[in-house]
Amino acid sequence: CNNDLLMFLLLVAAVWLVTRRYRAGMIAGGGLLVLAAALKLYPLVTLPSLAVRAASRRCVIWLVSGTAVVCALVL
Repeated sequence: CNNDLLMFLLLVAAVWLVTRRYRAGMIAGGGLLVLAAALKLYPLVTLPSLAVRAASRRCVIWLVSGTAVVCALVL
């Protein structure tokens, strides 16, 4: 399987899950984005976009700080 094709499928599934109105979908979509980021770095920039859908300030802080930590570890 081509790695880029796998990345595309993971991102499509993550976007579909995040756009659902359920909290579990948002969490699962975030998990897929982290999995995609383990394969390549560019999907990692999509994590802060989940903050737009987040209902609470605490969730926004966790998403943004988690993204910063993973970026720092990769660099």
